[in-house]
Amino acid sequence: MSTSARWDDVRTRLVDELTALDDGQSLVLSEPAAPPRSSGRPARRRWFGRSARSGASPVGRYVQASRLGTDLLCECVSAAYADVSPERTAALLSLGWSDPGRQLEGASSENHVYWGSVQDPRSCADMFVGALQALGTGVPDARWRWDRVA
Repeated sequence: MSTSARWDDVRTRLVDELTALDDGQSLVLSEPAAPPRSSGRPARRRWFGRSARSGASPVGRYVQASRLGTDLLCECVSAAYADVSPERTAALLSLGWSDPGRQLEGASSENHVYWGSVQDPRSCADMFVGALQALGTGVPDARWRWDRVA
């Protein structure tokens, strides 16, 4: 199967998962392990407003979405939580993700943010695929986690 077809499969699953979210429920798609950090410092991880630091197992790059009524608050890991280079940050900004230092109204996150709609989960899935590609994660496979958080 080609890489393009595998990304299409991930996009399709993302649309299905986002469509099935109940109000107040979230989806996190994350790498199985943190990639090596060039700074030597352990990575921090943000889970819906909480940082997981001491005692937490290292986790790689991730995207997450929370259903808030008819909105989907989409987030992509930023340099605050992973070793994201300035070039990859610039690529995320060019895709339409917010600048974590200047968040969109209604968002209080140190991650990159994109506001989507429950009526159009495909646009959020496209943003997630674009983000993962910009981050250089490779195509999510069976080792990746697809977690639902209530």
